[in-house]
This record gives sequence, structure tokens and C-alpha cells, in this order.
Amino acid sequence: MELNQLIQAARSGGALISGLQGMGGVGKTALAYRVVQTLCDDYPDAQLLVELRGLAEQGQTPLTPAEAMAQVIHAWRPGEKLPETEGELRGLYQDALRGKRALLLLDNAMDAAQVAPLLPPAPCVVIITSRQHFALPGMQRTDLERLSEDEAQKLLRAIVPELPGAVADEIARLCAWLPLALRLAGSALAVRPDLTPAGYAARLAESQKRLELIEASASLSYDLLSPEMQARWRALAVFPASFEAGAVTALWQVELAATRDVLGEILGLSLLEWDAMRRRYRLHDLLRVFANARLSDEERETAGLRHAARYQAVASAADIRFEQGGEHIAAGLQLFDREWENIRAGQAWAHARTTRDERAELLTLAFPLKAPNLLDLRLHARERIEWLEAAAAVAQRLGDRGAEASAAGSLGLAYMQLGKASQAIIFYEQALLLSRELSDRQGEGASLSNLGLAQVRLGNYSRAIEYFQQTLLIAREIKDRRAEGHALGNIGGTFIKIGDARQALEFLQQRLSIAREIGDRRGEGNAVGNLGSLYLILGNTRAAVESFQQALTISGELGDRQGEKADLANLGVAYAKLGDSNQAISYYQQALVISQEIDDMQGLAETSLNLALLLARQGPSAEALPHAERAAAHFERIGHTEYAGRARDLLARLRAS
Repeated sequence: MELNQLIQAARSGGALISGLQGMGGVGKTALAYRVVQTLCDDYPDAQLLVELRGLAEQGQTPLTPAEAMAQVIHAWRPGEKLPETEGELRGLYQDALRGKRALLLLDNAMDAAQVAPLLPPAPCVVIITSRQHFALPGMQRTDLERLSEDEAQKLLRAIVPELPGAVADEIARLCAWLPLALRLAGSALAVRPDLTPAGYAARLAESQKRLELIEASASLSYDLLSPEMQARWRALAVFPASFEAGAVTALWQVELAATRDVLGEILGLSLLEWDAMRRRYRLHDLLRVFANARLSDEERETAGLRHAARYQAVASAADIRFEQGGEHIAAGLQLFDREWENIRAGQAWAHARTTRDERAELLTLAFPLKAPNLLDLRLHARERIEWLEAAAAVAQRLGDRGAEASAAGSLGLAYMQLGKASQAIIFYEQALLLSRELSDRQGEGASLSNLGLAQVRLGNYSRAIEYFQQTLLIAREIKDRRAEGHALGNIGGTFIKIGDARQALEFLQQRLSIAREIGDRRGEGNAVGNLGSLYLILGNTRAAVESFQQALTISGELGDRQGEKADLANLGVAYAKLGDSNQAISYYQQALVISQEIDDMQGLAETSLNLALLLARQGPSAEALPHAERAAAHFERIGHTEYAGRARDLLARLRAS
């Protein structure tokens, strides 16, 4: 009955939100899955599952609204690098779903506060399952209670057709007419012909004198497993989310074919669930609690280590795919996002044990250093710094100078994203010294390149070019085409800032040629963007706009928020030159939003100054004043004295007027 009501409501367009609420084991998720499968054709754009983890257990915490929104956004825009604040994230979330016919299943919600920010715009439909009873505006609530006696009998007979009526009644009563308990009972009877229905009922009644209802049903099914099978099933509690068979082979350390056979047996007892849409397994949250409680300390540590090792390898493999460029970018992002919850859980497990387990130390080292590109997209700079500081501490304890150099370089990049160039330089110089100590020419070149970029941020252009030229020599010496392209682009971009158009054009054309030759989309976007800046200097503003638009397209494709911010700011400059103030202001404001999202003080300062200058030329100085104040403050904070002086001069003129 509930199934038909939900389907009819979704198809009529009358119910944007359907809430399935009731106690654990009552069948909320199973019913929701059936609704989603039935409505696939009605909502062809997407059917998305978000596991909200409302039942906190095993050290896991419920998903925050921001984490849930990120999952949905990445389903549509896998390359998107997301803002940190929930308010800004919600705008992207709404934009990603706007106009789509999508169906969202928000499973196991904690409360209304967790779900309210996730409500999508029409014509999307959302189904919410929760053990808690709460209300939301516009939600059609369905309170699932226990099955009726007839429904319970039908469920049992569907699994065990020959079950006698009287015994079926007794087992249904002992299972309190709850679907999960009934499925466990029926499955146990179906796969064990030596187990009589009357005998099962007696054992269930005895178990309930000692255990809670679901635990009693699970205990009987668990007891039907051999000791080896019990140990394997218990270990599955290590997965915080859904998982695929390949991960279980790593956990159990058996062949894939044997893994599938054992998983099939466990499925037969209803101790495991199979998501046919995503082709993944999952433990019901109540069964995960049951299994976890039966793990010994030794089993828990072994399972945690194998889980962390598996998902560190997955993160690394995804990053390698992403770095290959072209069609591999999407494949790398999809793999990473599919296992993101398991990756984070693996890193947290390893980090918590770094001072007492060398294997955990090595994993703590590998998680951020072996997946730098995707963590740059998926982790905010502040959280990435936490992962990298843990890795750097391990590298120092182990005396791994190469890893220490990598961690120092990556920490510099993270601080640069926060607009802290002086702090970044400290880490870049550490990385450079270590690379030279190790005779690592590639690492040396990368450190010199990063130091050049930091000097550009500080306005020291001649010094920056010296660093870039050293990088170019090393790249050509070791025949690293990607590094050669980066060096050429950095030199060309710096010549633009100096005002040497001829030199800039020569280097940028070489840069673009190499990027296209090796399929480096990010490099291509940077080259096209820099060529746009050059066209501005040469007075070809229309060509500049075209180049900046191309660069913006590539930045959006890759989810490169830093690049997107730069492209938007450059479009603002171009349209200001064309005399289209409204367009210019719009692009500047978009660039400011992204600069704030990614804590880019340099971007905030530069764009604020440009916006203040434009507004001051337009009219009332009061509108320009706050932008000039912000520009002066941020330029002073990052130590860019030349531009801080320009901003202060503008500020003085505005205040005087």
C-alpha cells in the first residue's frame, strides 16, 4: 500500500518530499529502493543515493549537510572544487539540480536540520528515510510500522513456501512483524534444510530472553555460519559505507571467485544487502553494529589495516588515471568519488595509529602524497594541511627524506592557495634543499617552479623569472615535457606582468603547443588564459575575451576553482576595457565570491582593487570605498607593497572626495 502511494505521489507531481519514518528494521530502505527502481524512467536525469549515517556508530559521525551536498554536486560536476562554507555550497547544489528530473534518496537521516539544506528544487523528488519522526515543509510523511499478520506471513512464505501456517504465525510474532527480522528468519530456514521451523521458533524464543529483537534474529542467522564464515562476516563491519567485491578480497585475502561465493552465501542468509543499481554490497546499519560488537581487538586492527591499505591504493590509482589527462580524467574522478567515504575512513584510521604502528605510519604518509591532484580538488587547503602535516611528521620520524621533500612541497602549495606566499616559501625552500641533497632533479625543478610562483605573488618578477629559467633547464635536461610546458608558461606569464609582449608571446605559444601535444588540459587552460592577458596588452580586447572564455570552460571542466577565479577576474578586466561596466562588475563579483570560498587573499586583493577602480570611475565613491579598503588590507597582509601603495592612494582619493 505504502509503495503505491509513494509512486503515485511522485508521478502526480504533488509530493516533492516523501518521508519514510519508523524504527530500525521496519523496511524503510528496502521500500525506498523499490520506489527508486520503479520511478527510474520518470526521473531519467539521475537517481542518487546519499547515505546520511543518521545512526552514528563505530566511531563514524553522521554526514554533514555540506558533505551530502558535495556528493550530489560531484555526481553532476565531478571536476568541481567546492567552497568551504555551507551557504555558498548550497547555491552550487541548487544550481546543479535546477531544471533536472532527478530522484534523490536520502537514507537514514538523523533529523530535520540535517535534511533541510538538501531539499532540491522542482521538478526533482526526494525520498527520506529515518528512524526519527520529524516534519519538513511540504513533506508527505509515511510512518512505517510493523507489518500486519497477513503481510508478515506473505513475506515468510515468499522465502519459504512450504512453511506451515501455525509455525509461520509464531515466527512472525517472535519477529515482531519486522521485515529485517522476518527476512533473517526466512532466509535461515530456506538455506538450512536441517533446521526445522518449530526448532527455529524455539531457538528464537530462547534468544529473545537474552537479546534485543533484531539482535536475536541476527544472532540465530550468525550462529548458522561456520566459525570461518563468522569471522569473515564480522570483518565486513570495517566498511563505513557500501563496498564492492574487490575490496572484500583485500580484506579477506582470498581470490575474487571465492569471495563472490562467500558473499553469495551471506546474502542468502540476509546478513548482507546487494544494491543492484550500483552493483555494490552494504551491511544494514543494525547488522554492522551487531558485527562490530563481536570483533576482537586483534580482528578489528587487522581489518582496519587491510581496509586502509586497500583504499590508499584506490586513491593512488584514481590519481594516476586523472593525471593521464583526456578521457582518463573523468574515470579517475569517478573512482575517487565512489570510494571517498572509505578513503577518508582509511586515512583517519591510519593517522590515529601513527605513533604505535609502522604500517599505519606508511599509510599516513601515502594517503596525501600518492593522490595529490584529487585531494587538491576534494579537500579544502586547511584539511589538506592536516593530512600533509601528519605525513611530514611520519617522514621525519622514519628518516624518509624524499617523502619529507614531497610533503614540504605540497604544504607550500596548500599555503599558496590560502594566499600565504611567505609561509609557502618556507616550505618550498625546505623542499628545494632536500631535493638537492637527494640529487632529485625533478623535485628540484618543481621546487624552483613553486618558488618562482610565490615570487610572482609577491611582485618580485625578475627573481621569479630566474627561478623559472632554472626550472626550464632542468626540465629539458631530464626530458620532462609537462614540466617544460609549465616553465615556459610561467616565464611567458611573468613577461606579461613586466610588459614585454614580444617575449611573452614566444614563450606562451611554445607552452600551448606542448600542452596540446601531451593532452595537458590544465596546462592548455593556463596557456590560453595567459594569451588572453597578452591580447589585452596588445589592445586586441575581443580576442582576449575569447581566450578568457576558452580558459574558463577548461577550468570549469576540471573543477579548477583557482583557475576559474582568475579567468572570471580577467573577463572583468576585458569588459571594463570594452566599456561594458555591467558585465565587468558581474565578472568581478563572481571572482570575488570564489576568492572568498577558497581563501585566496591575493585574488581578493587584486579583484577588489580592480572593482574599486571601475566603480570610482563610474560615479559615487561610496560604492568603491569598501572594495578599496579590502584591497589595501589584503595587499598589506600578503606583503605586496607596490599594490598596497596603489590601493592606499586610491583609498585616500576616495575618502577625500
